[in-house]
Amino acid sequence: MAAPRRAWLVFGFSTEEAAGEPGPGPGPRRLESGPEGIRRVWPAWSYVVVETGERPPPGRCPGSPFLPRCPCCPGPAWRPVPPSALPALHRDGGVSVPRGAGPLGRCCPLRPLTPNPRNGNPHPPTAPVPRDVPFLPKRRSPRGVPVPPSQRRSPRGVPFSPPSAGPPAMSPYPVSAPVPPGVSPSLPKPRSPRGVPVPPAQRPSPRGVPFPPPSAGPRDVPLPAPVPRDVCVPPPPGADGPAAAGAGLEVRSAGLRRRLPPGWTEALPSETHLVLRGPAAARAWPRAAALRGELREAAAWSRALPPPGPRRPPPLPLLPGGFATPRPPFFAALPGGVRVRRLALGQEHVLALGAAGEAYAWGGGRHGQLGHGTLESELQPRLVEALAGVPMQAVAAGGWHSASVSETGDLYMWGWNESGQLALPSKALAEERAQDEDPGAGVPGIAGSAPGPGGQQGGGELYTWGWGKYGQLGHKDNASSDQPRRVEYLVAEGLRAEEVVCGPWTTYICVLEP
Repeated sequence: MAAPRRAWLVFGFSTEEAAGEPGPGPGPRRLESGPEGIRRVWPAWSYVVVETGERPPPGRCPGSPFLPRCPCCPGPAWRPVPPSALPALHRDGGVSVPRGAGPLGRCCPLRPLTPNPRNGNPHPPTAPVPRDVPFLPKRRSPRGVPVPPSQRRSPRGVPFSPPSAGPPAMSPYPVSAPVPPGVSPSLPKPRSPRGVPVPPAQRPSPRGVPFPPPSAGPRDVPLPAPVPRDVCVPPPPGADGPAAAGAGLEVRSAGLRRRLPPGWTEALPSETHLVLRGPAAARAWPRAAALRGELREAAAWSRALPPPGPRRPPPLPLLPGGFATPRPPFFAALPGGVRVRRLALGQEHVLALGAAGEAYAWGGGRHGQLGHGTLESELQPRLVEALAGVPMQAVAAGGWHSASVSETGDLYMWGWNESGQLALPSKALAEERAQDEDPGAGVPGIAGSAPGPGGQQGGGELYTWGWGKYGQLGHKDNASSDQPRRVEYLVAEGLRAEEVVCGPWTTYICVLEP
């Protein structure tokens, strides 16, 4: 069966309307992808930045040659791998792959199975052996005679390489010959005058003949550094296959498409500047230069980045030591005691996800968007005490409201609820509905905030709520809602929502087509 295709749909305000041209209406429209496909989007009010170059098709994970599924790759859920598909190390242990976890108990890129240069063992010597991989007992012949060393297995199940034939011992006495009288069978360990041990290359052998200097060989090959369990290793270059040949960033506005110079991997747009991140630096250009696709002029801001390491860097706006903003001064430092793995920017506030799942909020708080129980502003990151003890897996910041999702899948929301952004009863919407029921009353205009977030269930159904003046809720109308409503268009078309990105008055949805 062919793999499902990915496409992007757009609801709400369009870039044509931002330029003063007639808009396409509240109905859904498809984001033109071209042959190279679209991987990610970063919307602004009058333009959008897209990353072209489709993800690799569902199949073997590029991070490991042993696992057929990986959470980093799109496609169906993991399924059990037959023992015959696993290496001998796992097959001997009778290991089965549980649904949602690989043979090592976690995502395969979390611990790359690169062969050990010393003996070919896929587990680095510094890494602990997984719990579900038993140590093999020492093999013996049927009569109890030990197996020769060349036929033994290592404790981790990988056969030793047979010893290579080398020169005989350097001692002048044969092994079977007795030691002559007066010759000490073992010399004392020589030491330097100050007690520092002599290097091995300068020590004499037990019978007085110096050892030859060690030659460079396979044992001198440096081993890869161990990778922590809580980070994901990016796939090696070229792992995305031919589809990644057209990868790059592209700026789209009303009737214009401009490809940005190669080398940039992420974007953070606004109506004044565009921040781009590459492997070596993060820079900001004025919006006009970005729309022309001309980044030759001097950048308004630039910050050098350290060389990339084995860990995949967190997405923008996070940067080493702080975070970027799409407006001057473009960078803000984080306190040294706060470890952040995700960060979201609102209109006046910042929401951050800590390394242990805690939530921090700071900035403007006049609408209660900080969650500290007051309407005061905070200049430094402050822990959201109402969520203390509840580990979070994601945070999001709207215009003047905030949201977070716990590791158990519970949704928490707080802040401004004028148009039902919190999925709670809204007084303004109740008054609007009452006036709609009165035939003699007009419908006043509603000043709302950014659209409410979309909730996605496990089956790929999408629910939206909040301000809907421009049709950004996807219900083919311009009505706001303070109750979650399912987007029936996706159900009718047989589309499964995979990713949702909320922009200013717009909603971008990545769907899987059958």
